[in-house]
Amino acid sequence: MFNNTIDYIVRERRNKRLSYGDIGRALGYKNIGKISSKIADFEHYGNIDKELFKRIVDIIGIDKEELNKMIKMDREIAEKRFEELCKQPFKMHIVIRFMAAVYGRKELPEGIKTEEEALKYAIKYAKENKRHICLNPSRKKRIWINPEGGACIQDLSPYSEECPYMQIGNKRFLFSVE
Repeated sequence: MFNNTIDYIVRERRNKRLSYGDIGRALGYKNIGKISSKIADFEHYGNIDKELFKRIVDIIGIDKEELNKMIKMDREIAEKRFEELCKQPFKMHIVIRFMAAVYGRKELPEGIKTEEEALKYAIKYAKENKRHICLNPSRKKRIWINPEGGACIQDLSPYSEECPYMQIGNKRFLFSVE
C-alpha cells in the first residue's frame, strides 16, 4: 500500500550503501539475523512496528520532508483505490470464527436483500451456533457479532483489512462454509 514510501527508503538505504546488518548494529541489536528479517519484511511487504520504522528512518538519514511527501502520495493513491473499489458491486456475506485464526465465509440466503435483514440473520446464526460472526454488509462497513448476539460496528478505510482471514506465510485465505 505504501509503495512510493518503501521504494524511497530502500533507494536511500542502497545509495548510502547500508546493509541490513549495518542498520541492525546501529540499532544496537545483537541478533543481526533477526533485525535483518524485520527490515527485509518491511522492504518487501510493508510490515513494521512504528517505533522501529522511526529508528530505521533516522539511522538511514531519510529526509523527513521527502518522506512525508511519499507518505501523502501513497495515502492519496490508497484512498482513490478504496473509493473505486467501493463503487464495484459487493455481495453481503458473513465470516464465521471457528476458533482462533480459523475463519470461514458463508453467503447469506438469497431472500436477504437489506442490511437490516442481514443483521437479523447474522445475530440469529451467531446465537444458534454459539460463534463469533463478522457481517460484511458493504466494503465500508463491518459488523462484529458475539455468540450472545451483541454487535459492534466498524467503519472501514483504505487501511482496513477487507475481512478476517487465515494466513500462512504471505498467503491469505478463507474456508468456504456451505
